[in-house]
Amino acid sequence: MALRSALAQLDEEEKACLWPFLRRHWGRVLGHEMVVTVERVGSKVDTLRQGIGYLEGQTLGSEYVDFRPGRRYVVQTRIARYWPPRLREAASSDTRGIQLLGHNITDLAMEMNAGYVQAVRLTTQIIQSGSLIAVPDGLDDVEAAMVEPAACLLDCLERTAHEVGQNDDGVILKKGVMRDGVTAVIGSGSMAILAGRYALMDDERIDVGGAREVVFFVRSERKRALVRERVDSDSVFFVISERDASDETVLRNLREQYASSYRERWGRTFEGFDDVIVCAGGADTVRLAHKMLTHTGGRVMAFAGTRGPIEMESGLWHYGNAGTIGTSGCNTKMMEIVLGLLARGSMCLKGLTGRVYTLKEVGENPEVFFCDNYLRPAIAPNRGIPPIEWAT
Repeated sequence: MALRSALAQLDEEEKACLWPFLRRHWGRVLGHEMVVTVERVGSKVDTLRQGIGYLEGQTLGSEYVDFRPGRRYVVQTRIARYWPPRLREAASSDTRGIQLLGHNITDLAMEMNAGYVQAVRLTTQIIQSGSLIAVPDGLDDVEAAMVEPAACLLDCLERTAHEVGQNDDGVILKKGVMRDGVTAVIGSGSMAILAGRYALMDDERIDVGGAREVVFFVRSERKRALVRERVDSDSVFFVISERDASDETVLRNLREQYASSYRERWGRTFEGFDDVIVCAGGADTVRLAHKMLTHTGGRVMAFAGTRGPIEMESGLWHYGNAGTIGTSGCNTKMMEIVLGLLARGSMCLKGLTGRVYTLKEVGENPEVFFCDNYLRPAIAPNRGIPPIEWAT
């Protein structure tokens, strides 16, 4: 009732701004990056062995349905139908289809306010679709919650490809950023920091990294320091431009703050980025990203907050061979792959989240949570309140 009353008091201009705000912040509104600890287990849960969605046609193993109090799980909140693998040869046993957005079994990310309750019932669909992924020891709840967005970004990198050669079998493609190339990351928040880590990553199985240098585009010295503390590498550089700086100003700052030193290090002129990963800004940022690409073969990965119309020169695609790749949500398999990266030590999710709020703090002053714009905030629903007293 309080929410309905507050909405009724908005004027028409405020109402018009509400939906774009919700579209950019719905993850915080609905708490779709969710880690749960098992409290109680139904008597027939161990019989839920028939897979659906991600595990369509599979028989779930007894170890998967062996839920016990105290065990922790990260929840895949986009529980969707999956396209079957479209392969020329028979798929291996660990091959899964691709998530079919728009044909959901149940979409917790948009419909379930699980981030704002002390306890939530995990339904049969959640269990049978393989949407509960065990959190390994050594990973705290806040880090585990970042597995889902880390998988979204990895999905974006996996869909991006650079042509690096040709042979009798056709074109040889490198997924992710160009190896030994220069990657730009626009933004300074949690996903931008993670993008920089991915670009520099060297993993034996997931070959999406390998950039020679990564350049972060940030808005202040404070944000530069924030990123530097979390991506501490001699291969990381920064371009600082004030908020709402024009494209021309940002490009001038790029020349002055990075391009000149690049020539000193490598003995050749900087001619543009091989990859630009957009982790902040709006649709206009995508236009700017294309202006920063190298002449041929550049790629733009538009990850966050980039909805809306823009005008740009189509020749950037036709002649520059630039591909713009985006993603909305992640496949469950990609979350499992992220956990594999963590286990191999190729990726780290520490330092990506900011303050952890209690429900009491959010209730008393919601603005402090929704306007926390540095690192991604979190809510600990069970912190600072009495434990649940379950009926016997």
